[in-house]
Amino acid sequence: MNRFTAAAALALAGVAIPAAAQSPTAAPTNGVVALRGGFAPDPHEVRVQAGGPVYTGTALTGCAAGYIPDAPQVRVDYTAGDRPLTISADSEGDATLAVHAPDGRWLCNDDGPDGLDPQVSIPTPASGAYAIFVGRYGEGTERPAATLRLSNAAPAARQAEPEPEPDAPPTPRTPPPDPDLPPAQGTLELRGGFSPDPRTLPVQAGGPTDTAGIEGCNGGFVSQAPAVRLTWGGGAGPLVMSVSSQADTTLAVRSPTGAWTCNDDSDASLDPQVTLPTPVAGRYDIFVGRFGVQGDTAPATLRLSRTPPPVAAPEPEPSAAPAAIRRRPTPALRPTYGALTLRTGFKPDPVTVAVHAGGPLDATMLGEGCAGVIADAPSVRLAFTAGAHPLSISVRGQADTTLAIRGPDGRFTCNDDSDGLNPRVTYQRPRSGRYDVWVGTFGAVNPAAPPAVTLRVSEMVELPSEPAPSAE
Repeated sequence: MNRFTAAAALALAGVAIPAAAQSPTAAPTNGVVALRGGFAPDPHEVRVQAGGPVYTGTALTGCAAGYIPDAPQVRVDYTAGDRPLTISADSEGDATLAVHAPDGRWLCNDDGPDGLDPQVSIPTPASGAYAIFVGRYGEGTERPAATLRLSNAAPAARQAEPEPEPDAPPTPRTPPPDPDLPPAQGTLELRGGFSPDPRTLPVQAGGPTDTAGIEGCNGGFVSQAPAVRLTWGGGAGPLVMSVSSQADTTLAVRSPTGAWTCNDDSDASLDPQVTLPTPVAGRYDIFVGRFGVQGDTAPATLRLSRTPPPVAAPEPEPSAAPAAIRRRPTPALRPTYGALTLRTGFKPDPVTVAVHAGGPLDATMLGEGCAGVIADAPSVRLAFTAGAHPLSISVRGQADTTLAIRGPDGRFTCNDDSDGLNPRVTYQRPRSGRYDVWVGTFGAVNPAAPPAVTLRVSEMVELPSEPAPSAE
């Protein structure tokens, strides 16, 4: 994910960006630090919480630093010497930096030379107060822990990005959905008891903007502007919004209160539905997306009604075995067996995690090549900073297991049997970012006694296991 913007490049070079009004003089939440050029220990570290409600894309002209707090986390009262001043932050989340310099201008950065960790370098710093805001690239209420570092050492050089695979070009980072843009497919005014019911509108589903940064949204790509804007005049509910299409669509609705409600699949189908039991009067911005497809659109029909759309009864399964639930997993859930943060060259190699395999969800819903049953939440989440080596994720155990991995580009890669009954997924040119890993089983298992297996993460090429010798 190369999101190194022109604004970030200027910041790394020490070129300041003029800013709009903000609150750098507010009391810092994590205190004031007084430093003099040549300070020790170097680096000086401060633990902070990253993120906030202020979107720098509109609050600060030319600043690509995601979402920052109202007040700085740290203010540095700095007495300059003859050394550069380098400010950086690292976090399990995608952290950003916005620094208000003594001359009143802003220095901003999203991704520094080490991947998702931001860095602002000032070759000839001035003496004075530096107000430092540590943000998050995505929107939401989560405030991940981060470490702010201040150093007089020369900044690290940016590592060369590996060339993308021909069939998987890098996915560009786009701004979040903007409810204030004019709706792409029109406006509508309704109130309780409206007629005719249902009211339907043709729309185009999908777009370039990822909704995964919206808290509670289970992925999906939409246009940056809403598809339809609904003005609800009040009256009795419920109000049911749904989409029908040949494509796998999603819904994201922003209410008059500013809260988001999202849905991907409802009633065992690929059609999304959002139900508001008691809708408040005001403006609803409706975004219609596509799951797993960025940039392309598909025709769809938006349906507004007081009742849900009719659902066809599913045909009975030919076997008596309980059917897997035909629904995608939820990448936003907390991983069941924890999170890993690894950087290329990690030791020991391989890193192993003990997990239980399987779950109630049908992994074939994820696309071609995906098999077996998986849990709703990821088994393990990996935050990885890539280098020149391949990345191999595999499973070892006595059960017939499967793998489903959602990479940094939002696409799923699956495997069933690469090494006997053990699956393995190898990224020859891995990208830096987040990998959500589900360990499944090929067939249904007893939920009270799921098989125990080992998940392995390695940068070494793993050879198939030697087959067990046959009995004479």
